[in-house]
Amino acid sequence: HVRLHTGESVFTCLVCKRNFSSRTYLKRHSIIHTTEKPYSLAVCHRIFTGRSHLKAHMRVHSGEKPFTCNVCQRGFSQSGNMKTHMRVHQKT
Repeated sequence: HVRLHTGESVFTCLVCKRNFSSRTYLKRHSIIHTTEKPYSLAVCHRIFTGRSHLKAHMRVHSGEKPFTCNVCQRGFSQSGNMKTHMRVHQKT
């Protein structure tokens, strides 16, 4: 846990040489170098490499929009979409 705060990265991916502070982060990263996609969604049969990608995609089906523009209160299912939207309010 201390390595997270010190920035020390002692675990190296053998494929791309990227460094990680924990074995868990390295293991999670390593999936991108394989064809393994262990997370699936029964509704649409899509498969994903990571749980976070699955969770984000599930919002498409649920209609959940947890990211809200603080200017116009419009809701978004993805934080990136909200950030892109915020450019509309920056133009004057």
